[in-house]
Amino acid sequence: MRWCSLRQGVYVLKRRIKRGEALLPCCPEEKGFTLVEILVALAISSIVISGVYAVYINQLKGAKAQERIVAMRQNWRAGHYVIGRELMRAGYSVHIKDAVTPGFTQAEKGALAFSYVADGTDDLVSVAFALQAHQIVRTVTRAGTGIASPVAEEIEHLEFIYQLKNGTTTWAPTAGELDDIRGVRVTILARTSVSVGDYPHEKIFALPFPNGETENLYQFASDGIYRQMVTGFFNCRNMAGR
Repeated sequence: MRWCSLRQGVYVLKRRIKRGEALLPCCPEEKGFTLVEILVALAISSIVISGVYAVYINQLKGAKAQERIVAMRQNWRAGHYVIGRELMRAGYSVHIKDAVTPGFTQAEKGALAFSYVADGTDDLVSVAFALQAHQIVRTVTRAGTGIASPVAEEIEHLEFIYQLKNGTTTWAPTAGELDDIRGVRVTILARTSVSVGDYPHEKIFALPFPNGETENLYQFASDGIYRQMVTGFFNCRNMAGR
């Protein structure tokens, strides 16, 4: 850029003031941006900023979806672990014979209950599991006092399949078959608390089924809720020998 002398600048300025002209740079070589150039720059900047913002929003949605899915998985892991740990106590007693023999007292497709004798005592402890309002609720009863507490939340479905001592499986053992239970398959279908948008998710789940059944399908609408199924088998080792 070339600078004008002070005297030349003052002369040009006075002349332009007398003529009523705009006060532009004194040197004709000095040029700025035209209106078209400014508009083009603004348009390009807007496109770039819009693209960056869209990427940011997508990343934010993905992060939130992952957080909800992780929370869901922690829920079913907690429920599965607690149920399995308690099931392995079913029928336990330090004595060969008890006044009340511990074991299963309820065995249904969606709920079960059993008892065991607590270590170091002769107290009979009863434990029950059931699905209530999308929560797996455990009820522990000691000395006639029952305490219910949720062990997993946002659970869509809870199901039990019982294996009897003859190797057959069933959803609903008869009262005479309660002492024949040797293991329980626990199936949990968990869900996210809210929709996770476009995150891929299944709509049909094929759950395990016992002898005498051909399928056990659960189908859901396209509601954006992410669901996941977990199933596992737990041996009731203290029920053996009956």
